[in-house]
Amino acid sequence: MKFRINFKEASMDYIREEGASASATRIFDIPFYFSSNEWHLLLEILAILSMILGNLIAITQTSMKRSTRTEIKHWVELFFGVKVIAMNSHRLPGKSRRMGPIMGHTMHYTYDHYAST
Repeated sequence: MKFRINFKEASMDYIREEGASASATRIFDIPFYFSSNEWHLLLEILAILSMILGNLIAITQTSMKRSTRTEIKHWVELFFGVKVIAMNSHRLPGKSRRMGPIMGHTMHYTYDHYAST
């Protein structure tokens, strides 16, 4: 049995869990503003346990779906509220000069209208 770790899938799980945790914190912060902050601890424990459980389940998988660039861009835009303008590209849109090799393997962000809300 071959054992392979898909780091793209693991990073997507992490982004999804962190986005869900941040969203829940923001949503629950409004009704529980004047109460104690003990619910933050419960939320952190649930997020950590779900990430551990998700990774343990992912270890037992034999075939994994590969995330496409558009899917990754969609999740980043949805959870972080920023617009991805280029991904794994040495050239930024609208620029004519070539970027360095380190810049080629990162995502470039611009603020979207979600960031202001």
